[in-house]
Amino acid sequence: MSLASRLLPFLAGAFALAPSALALDCAKASSDVDKAICADPELKATEDAMDAAYQAVLPKLSAEQQAAMKTGQDGFLKARADYCSAEDGRKDCLMSRTTPRIAFLTAKPESGPGFTTAPLPFSSAGAQTKTTCAYQIDLHKFPGEGNAGEAAFNTSVEAIAKAMGDEFGAREDSPDFQYDCNYNLSSAITYASADLVAAELYFDAYQGGAHGIYGRRMVVTDLKSGKPADIAGLFDKAALTTLTELCTASLREEKLKRYEDAESGTPSKETTDQIAADLQSSAETIAKTVADPATWIVYEDRAEIYFEPYAVGPYAEGEFVCTLPKATLQKAAGAKGWIVP
Repeated sequence: MSLASRLLPFLAGAFALAPSALALDCAKASSDVDKAICADPELKATEDAMDAAYQAVLPKLSAEQQAAMKTGQDGFLKARADYCSAEDGRKDCLMSRTTPRIAFLTAKPESGPGFTTAPLPFSSAGAQTKTTCAYQIDLHKFPGEGNAGEAAFNTSVEAIAKAMGDEFGAREDSPDFQYDCNYNLSSAITYASADLVAAELYFDAYQGGAHGIYGRRMVVTDLKSGKPADIAGLFDKAALTTLTELCTASLREEKLKRYEDAESGTPSKETTDQIAADLQSSAETIAKTVADPATWIVYEDRAEIYFEPYAVGPYAEGEFVCTLPKATLQKAAGAKGWIVP
């Protein structure tokens, strides 16, 4: 699932306060989006599943969180309608936004055997003021006191949310510089078991420049020890070198594919030379990124190492991930063993 598919529902349109969200009544459907959902059994079933997940989670939340969740759900529906307003590709647009929302509301992991105690979705939002930017935050946290591992996961998630607010929350307001700004943060659980939880937090922000910025932050917590999973400690120098070489080759292939798609044909020699130069100049960054546990997105069958925009090329190329199959990780870790059994 692409980053854009997960981020778009949470952009600035999600901030407006609205009445509490209600299930779609097809007898009263008036908008083009609502009519499209009601006319397609698959879309309607997905819509009903989202509403069921929303209604099921509300009683588990505090009164304050219920109000925040209602605001967030209404905002999601409005933003989704805005982004899926075009008739061409509407079904794909609706599915690509509704399915992740169901996963958020149900705290359903993308892989793994699942939780012993599942986290809950938590939301908060704020409108733009003279000195602060609008924001929408939709994250997962374990309820109650929990154990040390659950508390550690919550602490990591809260620290990322605070860092986002510190970095993107302030708005300058002066006669010479007026602009709209917002930031958004949402989470997806990529792996869950009784021993380990891994989550990927997506952010995007706009602060009045030529374009917004976006990226991801990862949390991988050992629920037994209450500490971050020791990914870096699993690999010796030789193994890290091997993984770095694999990622460099993966990045090269992905860059070539993107240029091939953009140029509608085999990339020119000038393009391939530029890719080689980009990777050579980024060699130290690639090695540091591979060795940094904070860049690892963990799934049951693989891990993806995240390279943010600017890391290995111009910003216009966007972000990259290097995918390492589980078998490769097990071999690289050797006797220490990969963190996912």
